Amino acid sequence: MSKELATIEHQKLISLTKNRRIYNIYTNASSFSDPESKGVGIGIAAIYRNRLIYEEKINIGDSQIVYNGELQGVTKAIEYSEKIARKSYLYRIFTDNQAGIYRLKKPSDNPGQDCQIRAITAAKSVLAKGAKIEIHWSPGHTDIYSNELADSLAKSATLQNSTSNKTSFAVLSSRTKKLKQLEWISHLNTAKPTNYSKRFFWNIKSKISVSISTKRELASAFYQLKFGHGYIKSYLYRLNHVGNDKCSCGQRETTEHLLLSCRNLKEARKVLRNELNGVTLNLALLVYTKIGILKTLEFLQKTGIATRKWHLERVERERVWEEFDNL
Repeated sequence: MSKELATIEHQKLISLTKNRRIYNIYTNASSFSDPESKGVGIGIAAIYRNRLIYEEKINIGDSQIVYNGELQGVTKAIEYSEKIARKSYLYRIFTDNQAGIYRLKKPSDNPGQDCQIRAITAAKSVLAKGAKIEIHWSPGHTDIYSNELADSLAKSATLQNSTSNKTSFAVLSSRTKKLKQLEWISHLNTAKPTNYSKRFFWNIKSKISVSISTKRELASAFYQLKFGHGYIKSYLYRLNHVGNDKCSCGQRETTEHLLLSCRNLKEARKVLRNELNGVTLNLALLVYTKIGILKTLEFLQKTGIATRKWHLERVERERVWEEFDNL
């Protein structure tokens, strides 16, 4: 359902409940980048007979993420249900975080397992007392009063002192990734400047930019163009592998020249521009964006440039023309 329809169904569920042996417990988690924030806040609000009978605010620290707070909130709500559980009563827990519900439901030794174990233990205890327990998704920020109350408690909890000094695996992973990127950037910035580093900001990725289905020769041609190395005469000339750095059109052969201005590739470039909705072509677009890379690969496939085969064929043509001129 959409959030709107889900809100209507939720209101029906609450308003049509005539059984006085039902507790509705709402949980929420929140985090702010505000300097006054002291970490992820959790709010819990328990409603019985349309009255707020219990509320709790918890701060789990700034080394956690909101997802951890959502898991903790539902777990805390189940543990609260265990404390007050009575025979023939129903305890309904509402959260606006679907990922947290699925995590508690599916057995796994991934992060969050501690909450899952606590939740299962507490829920079994509720059942052992002759009571029932349910977990429901309720759409957030749709003016469901009790849900907004839990959200308000969670926001307020971000400003209070933390009750935990634990660090989540997600935060550790994020910090490790950031440190790795900073180390790479530091190393790259101290290395000898290259044409690529002058044109683009270093963007460290763990995965290659092209699709895994791209043929190896085509992918190689793309990266050689992007870095300015490979079968490009301006590069080969620096290594004394060719006698000059000129393209067959007479201009200096560089990545920019081949992709943006070579008159021999004019028609293919026109198709490339049209497929990119007529925008002005530039290197940042063609080798640095998702759609640009896709269309550049198609351009390379059509023209065959920057490949070993393309280079060897033109070397042979140049040799033949040189022999012809010497006759």
